[in-house]
Amino acid sequence: MRDRAEPDESEFIELDPRNPRDFEELVREALDDLPDLLLKALDHVAVVISDKGRRHRAYGLYQGDTAARDNYPDRIIIFRDTLLRDFGDDPDALERRRIHWPTGRLAKPREIVNAALFLASDDASFATGAPFIIDGGWTAQSIAEHAIPAMKAGFYGLDRSQDVFSWDPV
Repeated sequence: MRDRAEPDESEFIELDPRNPRDFEELVREALDDLPDLLLKALDHVAVVISDKGRRHRAYGLYQGDTAARDNYPDRIIIFRDTLLRDFGDDPDALERRRIHWPTGRLAKPREIVNAALFLASDDASFATGAPFIIDGGWTAQSIAEHAIPAMKAGFYGLDRSQDVFSWDPV
C-alpha cells in the first residue's frame, strides 16, 4: 500500500469547484490519491456526482448490496451542492463552521481513508447493518444539543411514574 502525504492544497487552487468540469477533476484527483488497497476495493464501484445532497442531508452516500437488496449495484454518490454550500471558496464561512466542530477542525483525508480501508477489509466482516459515522463528533454533538432536549418534554419524572405506568405488585 502506498503511503502518501496529505495532498498539498496548492494542487487544487487552480480548479474552481463551482465549475462542474473542475469539480469532476477534483473528484478524479482525490480518487487517484487513495491508497492502492482502497482503489482495488473500489474497482467495481461507480462514482456519481449529484446535486441532491440537500434532500439527503449529506455530503456523500454509499449504496450497495444489503440483506434486503441483493444484487444492487455498488455506487458512491458525491453531493456537489452540499459540499459547495458548506466548504465552498469562502474561507471566512468555512472558519465559522470549523469552530463549531467538536474536534475544532475538519477531517484530514487520511482519517476518512483509514475508516474506508477498515470497512473494505476483512477486519470489518462483523460490522454490518449500522452506520459508520466519521464526522469529528458532529452527529453526537447535534444529538446532544437538539434531539435530547427536544425529547425531554416527553419524559416523566419518577414522582409521576405511577400516573404513567401501572405497577403490578408481586
